Amino acid sequence: MTGTRQDARRDAGHEAWPEVPGAPRLRSLADVAELVEVISPAYVRFSAGPAADRSTVSRDHESGCLLPGLSVNPLTPEPWWDRPLEHWLAR
Repeated sequence: MTGTRQDARRDAGHEAWPEVPGAPRLRSLADVAELVEVISPAYVRFSAGPAADRSTVSRDHESGCLLPGLSVNPLTPEPWWDRPLEHWLAR
């Protein structure tokens, strides 16, 4: 056991997240909220990183149709949202 953070993640049953040069490392919901307050609109994509995304496509699960670009989830709340930003992000 080497005791690195990467080893700890593997020991917990998780693969290590890829390092993406220049990308911020967000460790809490508060970190995400702080970023969304500065960058709007903001989106998140759950993937193995930009290198893996270059060779993939998004597909609509209901129709099976290929979608243009890659699917993402909005982090910026809709205009009608009247609750705290953290509630939008957590949902």
